[in-house]
Amino acid sequence: MKKNRVYIIWGGLLALYGLWLVLGQTAGPQERITLDKADKHAYGAYILFHQLEDLFPHARIISSRVPLGETLTEPGSGACLIFVPRLHLGPAQARQLLDFARSGQTVFLATGSLDGPLADSLRLSLSRLSAPRWLNDSVRINFTDTALASRTGYRFGKSTLAHYFSRIDTAHTQVLGRVVDGPPNFIRIRQGRGWLYVHADPLCFSNYFMLFADNQGYTAKALSYLPEETPILYWDDYYRHGAAASGGVMQFVLDHLYLRWAWWIALAAALLYLVFGSRRRQRPIPRRAPPENTSVDFVRVVSDLYLNQGNHKHLAEKKIRHFLEFTRSALHISGPRWEDTLARELAAKCQVPQHQADELVQMMVRVKTEEKVSNALLSQLNSAIDAFYRKIR
Repeated sequence: MKKNRVYIIWGGLLALYGLWLVLGQTAGPQERITLDKADKHAYGAYILFHQLEDLFPHARIISSRVPLGETLTEPGSGACLIFVPRLHLGPAQARQLLDFARSGQTVFLATGSLDGPLADSLRLSLSRLSAPRWLNDSVRINFTDTALASRTGYRFGKSTLAHYFSRIDTAHTQVLGRVVDGPPNFIRIRQGRGWLYVHADPLCFSNYFMLFADNQGYTAKALSYLPEETPILYWDDYYRHGAAASGGVMQFVLDHLYLRWAWWIALAAALLYLVFGSRRRQRPIPRRAPPENTSVDFVRVVSDLYLNQGNHKHLAEKKIRHFLEFTRSALHISGPRWEDTLARELAAKCQVPQHQADELVQMMVRVKTEEKVSNALLSQLNSAIDAFYRKIR
């Protein structure tokens, strides 16, 4: 019972943890940050995707569901747009993205959280502005280029634009935009023959942001850094959905140090359980002595009781009654006047001399008629009955 109670407690804790994950990560329908090209909610990217044809009239727009390393483009002929709330790439995926840019392509990445090998390679760190500073006011962002900058900046409310670059490689990074009177939030980094643009606030490309005030101008100006004559423009659906949607769940697990260790530990634990814990578990069966046959002891006790009382007649009558019951069931000898027929039937069915059967019946009649039974008569009766038992059996 104690063991079952431990399992119940652990099961309850796991259920509560799963419920916390579901409730903690599920937002309302209008608050989900999907940046999906088909999502018309506040934080989808339906408006931007359908305006790309106007922004890049010469480009062929392709929805890409494969890593950048698998796209078939000539050097300098392609650009890729990646809009994700958070991005963590493994070493192989980070290398593919950087190689795509170094080959002469352009990558435009907007994410509010960047870590792992890609952030290490670019020497970038993203942080979030503290809530009290922006709690009662909207955030304003702007470009550093005076030709693109707005006189008052581009405003968005309720601390939704709160990410910035807390660390950049100043030797290889150009700041293109900032939080007004604050840190940078839009940069570009030279990668070989191409460019990598990184924006710290992906919500700047959401439906809600573009419909708020005149913010659609900010989105268009941010994308104007991409080559105007780009023949192929990839809209990313691979990095936005993550490794699970692209079929690489194990790759995602193995790319994270702690997840990788957890995976190997789980495999080792399962193997150890199969080796040592798969045998049937049960409590040892205690050794018990075989049951004793107490019938003989019971008979001895009862006989001693009658013997000590000296009531030989009572004991003889019980002996006779038991013998008659035995002959009825084993030899089918019965009748109300057994004194007349018992001797003849015993001699016939047991194949014994008639005089032996007559002697037994005579002793039985004496026990029935006499007031007292002597010890000698009881002993003779017992010997005669036992002789018939042996003969019958």
